Amino acid sequence: MAARLKAAVARGEITTEEAWARWAEINREDESDPGIRGHYRRMGISPETLDRIRGALNENGLEEKQLEEALGGLLRVIHTVKSEGVEAELDPRLLHYFREEVDLTGEQIELIRGMAIRVVHEMRSGDRERTLNVDQPNWEAIKRRIEGAVERGDLTREEADAKYRELKK
Repeated sequence: MAARLKAAVARGEITTEEAWARWAEINREDESDPGIRGHYRRMGISPETLDRIRGALNENGLEEKQLEEALGGLLRVIHTVKSEGVEAELDPRLLHYFREEVDLTGEQIELIRGMAIRVVHEMRSGDRERTLNVDQPNWEAIKRRIEGAVERGDLTREEADAKYRELKK
């Protein structure tokens, strides 16, 4: 949000004072917000980490409406990874939601799954308020999932290779 406010000031859409007022309002909402920010805060995820998650999702092509819906889904993925471990498969209904309702690509879904794994890892390390590095995908986990899909017959070798090429871009 800070980056968006700064950009709005730079474009002349709002004044610096208006930006600071909005920033104060956002921080005030964090304390008692029953919405998505409040859920992340209660889970122990810092506002800075949530902002980085938002930024990473935005940089990976999610539009504002998709972003809000994906953040809600990410909470469910975090809970799944927390309870079932990092190798847990996503619930088919959640996959359907991501693909059909939120209109995410397979790569975007994999990014969300990787973020959930990193969040859970940081939560278990005891540093719950630490800012996570959500910008770097977990390449080993992505490779395991793609190769697992090839072994199960869900992907052909050609499709897997195409995914690898797309990810390298």
